[in-house]
Amino acid sequence: METFTYIADAVVWLMGVIVLIRLFKKGGFFKGLLGLIFMPFTYIWGWIHAKEHNLKTVMWIWTLLVIATAVLNVVAQTAE
Repeated sequence: METFTYIADAVVWLMGVIVLIRLFKKGGFFKGLLGLIFMPFTYIWGWIHAKEHNLKTVMWIWTLLVIATAVLNVVAQTAE
């Protein structure tokens, strides 16, 4: 289960980088910098512009894996 958590965390990070790159390209330097410093901004921007920038699949993967890793981390903590 720990291995899945590491893999899911890596994919979550990758999805964030994909949206962040799109944010820099479409939103400009200052929005991109804000997204780099404050990742929830990138997440919210990604959902707001998902249809416009063809990010729906990336955003769904990002969302589901964030939820899955949170649940797995709670389960792992209670199992100890």
